[in-house]
Order: sequence, then C-alpha cells, then structure tokens
Amino acid sequence: MLHTRQRQRGLTIFGLVVWAFFVGFMGLMAIRVWPSFNEYLTIQQTLTRIMKGDSRPGSASEVRAAFDKQSQIEFSIATIKGADLEIETVNERMEVRFDYNKQIPLVGPVSLLVNYSGKVR
Repeated sequence: MLHTRQRQRGLTIFGLVVWAFFVGFMGLMAIRVWPSFNEYLTIQQTLTRIMKGDSRPGSASEVRAAFDKQSQIEFSIATIKGADLEIETVNERMEVRFDYNKQIPLVGPVSLLVNYSGKVR
C-alpha cells in the first residue's frame, strides 16, 4: 500500500498573532488618519464650491473671505485659514492651491506626518 502524505494547511498561533497585530495596526492607522483625511476632502470640496459656484469671486481677497466664512460654518476645517491659501491667475483663470502638514499621534512618542496639498481652478 502506498500512502501519500498530504501537507496540512492552516494558520499557526504565531501566524495568527502576526496577522492580528497587522490588522490591529492598520485599524489604528485608519481610525487616527480618517478625521485628517476627511478635513482634507472638506477643504477641497469647499474650495471647489467657492470657485465654481454661482457667485464666483473676482479677487484673491474675496476667495479668502469666502473660505474663512465657509470654514466658520464647516467645523471640520481647523488646520488652515484663508490667509494660508496660495492664489494666482493662470491663463486668465484664478487658481487656488493649499499645502499643509498634519502630525497625527499614533502610540506614545510615535506619530505620523501627512502632507496634504491640492488645487482648484
């Protein structure tokens, strides 16, 4: 009789611990980074609404004032102000750019530095 030995498949306790650590770390990262990423998306949407809305601003000061007014309404925008926006005219169209860093504490002395940037025409 010829017996063929099949390899066992499965996950060892060590493998389970490694996967649990990995999944837990990724979950922690997602929980800590999401509010910051949501703020970035809100800034991008706010600037798009300002620049493509019915009452388009004609000058840089109007863009800054509209952004400051909107950020008072939208409580999730706390990192940048209207004065932090870089506004220039390119091919007779106004372009608004923003760039900021967000330091996100993870565990103890370990933190994550994320650089957000975007532009709206």
